[in-house]
Amino acid sequence: MIEQRLNTLRNLLAVALVLILALGAVILYQAQQINRNHDAIQEMRSEARTAVGQFMPDLEKRLSTFETSMGEMQTAMEGMDEKIKQAEDRMVRRLEREMPRILDAYLEKKMEEMRQEATRRPGR
Repeated sequence: MIEQRLNTLRNLLAVALVLILALGAVILYQAQQINRNHDAIQEMRSEARTAVGQFMPDLEKRLSTFETSMGEMQTAMEGMDEKIKQAEDRMVRRLEREMPRILDAYLEKKMEEMRQEATRRPGR
């Protein structure tokens, strides 16, 4: 009976030892995978820094061009304010000059229409 229990314990110990070795192998494999991933990430970071460094002069050039064009646009807009004011003033002067003529012509037309209507309806 004791021998049977010892054999069972030996078998359990062997199974446990095999499981421990298998788990140890799995842990070593995962550690290698983690190291590979870490190295790949480091390499990707290095490539990203290099890529940003390569494109930075082009980006700065484009930004400088954009800033220049925005400055030109601002200058043009500042000149537009004066042009708009001049156009408004010219329109007001023209309205002041031509509005009386337009109103006179309109009133004359309405007066003529009223005269014609009055001659058509003599009794009313």
